Amino acid sequence: MKFSVLHTKNAQYQFAVTVDGVHRSVEGLPTLTEAMHLTLAELKTRTASATTSISGELAPPIAAEIELWGAGVTYLRSRDARKEEMHLLVFAMTVMHQFLNQKLLSI
Repeated sequence: MKFSVLHTKNAQYQFAVTVDGVHRSVEGLPTLTEAMHLTLAELKTRTASATTSISGELAPPIAAEIELWGAGVTYLRSRDARKEEMHLLVFAMTVMHQFLNQKLLSI
């Protein structure tokens, strides 16, 4: 069993279960986004009852409400965020060091 996203006559992004090349819709679960909000147990239960065959062209597994990141983008954004956090940490430590030095000198 595979999960697929199809472009059908009725939907731009239709979540489907595909077995032996046959696509079946999952009642009450029209999109991949909605499928991703289920627990694994819920998803297994819902997809086990998929019986209605549907046809359409395979579509990329994205939808308007899904943010798509490439692997490099994820890494670069994460790296940039870590650098920014490090600068803030160094700044905070410098301020704290100066504050403590002033307190010690005034004692």
